[in-house]
Amino acid sequence: MRLRDLADIDSDSEVTGFAIDHRKVARGSVFGAFRGAVFDGEDFIGEAVDRGAVAVVARPEAEVAVVPHLSDPHPRRLFAGLAAKFYAPYPETVVAVTGTNGKTSTVEMTRQIWRMCGHRSASIGTLGVTTSDDQVKTGLTTPDIVTFLSNMAGLELGRKHYAKAAALFQEAKAMLEKCLPSDHPEIGTVLSRVAEIEYREGRLDQSKTLYRRALDILEKAWGVESPMLLSVLEDYSIVLRSQQNYADAASLNARIMKIRVRQALRSSK
Repeated sequence: MRLRDLADIDSDSEVTGFAIDHRKVARGSVFGAFRGAVFDGEDFIGEAVDRGAVAVVARPEAEVAVVPHLSDPHPRRLFAGLAAKFYAPYPETVVAVTGTNGKTSTVEMTRQIWRMCGHRSASIGTLGVTTSDDQVKTGLTTPDIVTFLSNMAGLELGRKHYAKAAALFQEAKAMLEKCLPSDHPEIGTVLSRVAEIEYREGRLDQSKTLYRRALDILEKAWGVESPMLLSVLEDYSIVLRSQQNYADAASLNARIMKIRVRQALRSSK
């Protein structure tokens, strides 16, 4: 995206990302220079420009040379608006939880409930950005606007490229099978990812078969009570419910709950 398309300014510079830490500025970044409790981002404008920043968002009083100065009395608000435009699109449904205690627990429980209802979901809190596939540590209960928006955009993009993802996973599976035993856990993990794509595309029978194959491999490698099985078991349960196989789904959910209780008891010791 060009800077002229992002902001009301005559510039053909290509924007490649956003940064509020001058050390993370790369060529094409828009740098947000904000005053904080300890550091003043305006002190690092020169270094950010030297690193390749194509524009600086800062107070009108800030000294900016060489690159455009996107000024606003409330630069954080302007920066967030520009970043939101750059990183779009985002998931249609977003819920924010505020309060003194229990925010992260609440959003994580909500994420798990939504996931078991068949929705692709994620939570952001003290644990980082958590999805069904991964967890990214941010070091903060609420990450900075750049980290937040880029991860939100990644979630939305992840919902759309099923055909390409399936091809890549099948290619990875073929490569792994050439150099690993057929019961290696990495093969089981790839099978579970292909199973999820089959479910998202509405091919429930194929998805069920692949999840069963994946679990056969992973249970043998990790043990039937391993917490590492949880994401696969939860996804498999969704497929069973989608097929109206409620009895098997209920049995699987009881197993999931049993593993989670054991995990919580171990963590509390």
